[in-house]
Amino acid sequence: MRHASLAEPGTQAEEQGEVEDICAPLFSSLPRRDQRVKATNYVRGLLRARGRKSVRNIAQVLGPDASEQSLHHFVSESTWDWWPVRHALARRSTEHGLTSAWVLQPMVVEKAGTHTVGVTRRFDAASGRTMNLQSSYGVWAASPRGNIPVSWRLQLPEEWTGNQERRRQAAVPPEAATEGLEECAVRACLELAAHQGHPARPLVADARAMDVVALVRLLESAGRPFLVRVPDCTPVLAPAPFLSGQPVGAPSLRPAAIRPVELISATVRSLRRPVVWHDPAGPRQMRTSIVSTVPVRADPRDEPGNGPLHLVSTGSTLAPGPAEHWLTNLPSHVPGDLSRLLHLTGLLAQVAQDASTITERVGIRDYTGRSFGGWHRHMTLASVAHAVIMARRPSSPQARIRARV
Repeated sequence: MRHASLAEPGTQAEEQGEVEDICAPLFSSLPRRDQRVKATNYVRGLLRARGRKSVRNIAQVLGPDASEQSLHHFVSESTWDWWPVRHALARRSTEHGLTSAWVLQPMVVEKAGTHTVGVTRRFDAASGRTMNLQSSYGVWAASPRGNIPVSWRLQLPEEWTGNQERRRQAAVPPEAATEGLEECAVRACLELAAHQGHPARPLVADARAMDVVALVRLLESAGRPFLVRVPDCTPVLAPAPFLSGQPVGAPSLRPAAIRPVELISATVRSLRRPVVWHDPAGPRQMRTSIVSTVPVRADPRDEPGNGPLHLVSTGSTLAPGPAEHWLTNLPSHVPGDLSRLLHLTGLLAQVAQDASTITERVGIRDYTGRSFGGWHRHMTLASVAHAVIMARRPSSPQARIRARV
């Protein structure tokens, strides 16, 4: 898989200049010079510190001029607004050709106690254990040229939104409310899109752990183009010809019916066709998949008929049946449309890999404070550190510019 290791900077002077070049425009919204200096130093500390990126470790690698108390105050108790920085980061990603789509990436962090903002004790299906967990969603600018997290939203459980003392201690804003996974995911994207100037790129997400109907309804209500992976058992409403294997357009007395996507895909086996596409996350650039598309409704309460959604089922040419099922409101009528959709599906794996090999290594999971604003500021600064790593890659536009100088 690509991007298995982080690119290392050259000399310390080169690294310092590189960080400042990237941070200066991103932090220009901070009102005071000392805040801009601290933000840049914090990013530099995230890049240099080994192990857990605590404020103490960051201060130690920055040297005697960096105060642990000052850095802690800057992140957890200061009043600077993280949103202008996130919007600047999103604009930078778009300008450098890193935004083919916005990819939603969940992040679940196990915590030792329950004092960190947003932490609740619940069952974790991945590990099969009940533990203290903090859940959030990141919005990533993603393309074959690279991926950068540009915004984050923390899911707040009822234990936090309904407890006034906890809200006060963590400085949770009055408008913050309890959200399900689906609402948290969609609002993470809408928050970013609320700023004028960001392109209306498709939203790509893995919805296998969500309520698919709730998620699709929220996305449709928001008017967002989307492509979401759904579980094999997801029930959808499909027209009769696609349920019986009849030729499309043939008259049928059977009404539309609700069936699992896996069964619908198996029924339309004769409609599958090979599609060549570029896989941004695979070891080879070009792949061939077997694909079928069926017009469906995600919500059984909707009227029957060819709705605005399509079920896209994909499989390998080496395997007997489809391996993945996707719902989308994007065009999927011609091979060119399908090739583009499959390319977008590959961005999920690419983002997941960069999340584990880059973002986690710059401390995205390491904030342990109680402050709601502190969590958002740390996540924003860690995202900027990720952008610095991306700029070091030989394939990045900024690295190519430096190579020519």
